[in-house]
Amino acid sequence: MKEEKKELKLIYQINHSYYPNIESFISKVIDFIEVYYRTKENTSISDLLFRTYEMNEIIIGDIVNEFEIKEVLIFDFQDYPSKIHLIESIKNTIVIFNNKLERPKSLIVHLVRYIND
Repeated sequence: MKEEKKELKLIYQINHSYYPNIESFISKVIDFIEVYYRTKENTSISDLLFRTYEMNEIIIGDIVNEFEIKEVLIFDFQDYPSKIHLIESIKNTIVIFNNKLERPKSLIVHLVRYIND
């Protein structure tokens, strides 16, 4: 029996350091979630696109250096009954993480999907 492997693929990365404040950073993250849900609900063309680029999870972390992220939290889309619940959880987590940062503007959000072999 062949063992199934899952590979993580980054679709988009949003880095806090590019935004003037935490509110604009949160707004950008929410915009991506909104666009994802809106596009996903549309047509057979969007189904085709999202079969290739569907996001499964959102990962929030604190950048330590170029190679390391600490205090990582993973949000699986399937764990939330609606996009509103997902957005609220992500907003609250970003605010909490931001209040605990050792370095200013070191938050990062990865929008990812898993690819099965």
